[in-house]
Amino acid sequence: MIRNITTHPFSKGERILFDTNVWLYTYGPISYTRQNWAGEYSKALAKISKNRCEIFICQTIISEFINRCISDELYLKGIPFEVKKTFQRLPDFKPIAKKVGVYMEDILSFAECCDSSFNKPKANVYLKGFQECKLDYNDLVIEDICIANDLILVTNDSDFKDSRIPVVLTANPSLVT
Repeated sequence: MIRNITTHPFSKGERILFDTNVWLYTYGPISYTRQNWAGEYSKALAKISKNRCEIFICQTIISEFINRCISDELYLKGIPFEVKKTFQRLPDFKPIAKKVGVYMEDILSFAECCDSSFNKPKANVYLKGFQECKLDYNDLVIEDICIANDLILVTNDSDFKDSRIPVVLTANPSLVT
């Protein structure tokens, strides 16, 4: 069930996984924190903290967050993302890595880590779902993590509209049914 995040009461003990886009709106580069949704997700994060909900993050979301921040930083410097690997070896990359690392350290200071067990059969299930165009591969992993760990997903991503996750919270009106 997809619900509007602004009306969700957030009860103590609720287990919540923020999707990459929500972390970008709340802890990412300034270009994200100034976007329309940022205020709603920041207010929700404050309520979540006040009501002592549990906040989680997984390695898929960490990887997406880091790559998106790096991509944006390279774009601002006029450097094509395709040369990222070469650029990472140069001294000019160090301040970017430091900045993105600080964002992630802030998040990890209060978010608990979780994941689902990963094995070949599970990879094949994700791949099959991807081939059937249910969700993109990473979204299938996130869906599985939410289901396996009884987590509420907070996202702005309309790809989760038909997800199997029991509770999805969003500020995106096109996602709320």
